[in-house]
Amino acid sequence: MEKQKHILVKKYLEQHSLVESNLLSFNDFVQNKMQQIVNEINDNVKSEEVEIHLGKVRIDKPNIIEADGSSSLITPTIAKLRNLTYSAPVYVELTVKFADQTDSA
Repeated sequence: MEKQKHILVKKYLEQHSLVESNLLSFNDFVQNKMQQIVNEINDNVKSEEVEIHLGKVRIDKPNIIEADGSSSLITPTIAKLRNLTYSAPVYVELTVKFADQTDSA
């Protein structure tokens, strides 16, 4: 029985990486789910005084701002070696319309 389990695990790992499901899930979140979340929030950001419309989500490449103020791209390996957080800025297009403004058309 133990040998069969070992063979089964070995066969699975020949076709699938240990981190494959995590990478697929993360990529789906970045490419699809973040925009879906913003779209869902967008419907709930209205009042009599102001309307806020959230638009497209954009993610820049991970970078680091050095002590001298310079900026450079960073990789996960460099972040780990330097004990830094590996992160990237996330931007959302935003349009604000106040009630006292009129549409020009």
